[in-house]
Amino acid sequence: MIEFCKSNGIAIEAYTPLGPISYKPGGPVDEVIEQLAKKYNRSPAQILLKWNLIKGWVFIIFIR
Repeated sequence: MIEFCKSNGIAIEAYTPLGPISYKPGGPVDEVIEQLAKKYNRSPAQILLKWNLIKGWVFIIFIR
């Protein structure tokens, strides 16, 4: 699906890109995100947002 969208100029949206650390902590990506955050001296949120940017996805963040 992602390749189809890219080849047809359709933007991919990452809905709640901070979900793994905000809404579902304790999941399988927590350890990896924490390791990357320490390695690059960044917050887990910055790691997740950068990953979305690298993928070329548009993302929306809801602040409550």
